[in-house]
Amino acid sequence: MASMNDAIRFPTFESIDPSLFEIYLDLDLDQLTVLFYGRNRRYTVNPRNDVLSVLEDPGTNEVLRLSLDRFAQQVLLEHPELLAMAAAATVLVGDDLIPPGEFLRFAVEQTFMAHLAGSLNAARRAWTDAGGPETGARQIYQDLLQIA
Repeated sequence: MASMNDAIRFPTFESIDPSLFEIYLDLDLDQLTVLFYGRNRRYTVNPRNDVLSVLEDPGTNEVLRLSLDRFAQQVLLEHPELLAMAAAATVLVGDDLIPPGEFLRFAVEQTFMAHLAGSLNAARRAWTDAGGPETGARQIYQDLLQIA
């Protein structure tokens, strides 16, 4: 297992199949998870700091996922450029899965909605205007590289 001081070995963007690139935002846990290779691979969790965990292939240490805890409470305040991830995420509220683009149709925690008021729609428009999921995924990937 890599130590906390080791650099994260991110996959190249070209190695990621956009159809497997997924983002989940769990409002109950205030956790955002980015899956580079879908949900079907086994992983080990390597906490890097108090908000970032890297989920790695146990045999190769290849980065499969990233998890950001305290996403609304801390991460977005420190890195507002990551709002595009919330706009592109499938949102989990209790047992409900809210697909990307449907987030604002559901009643969610008021403090979270107040925090994101207006910004979520702007981020979603930027995602669409940039060319959709593949281009949006590339930008989100670049933003992740900047903060991790």
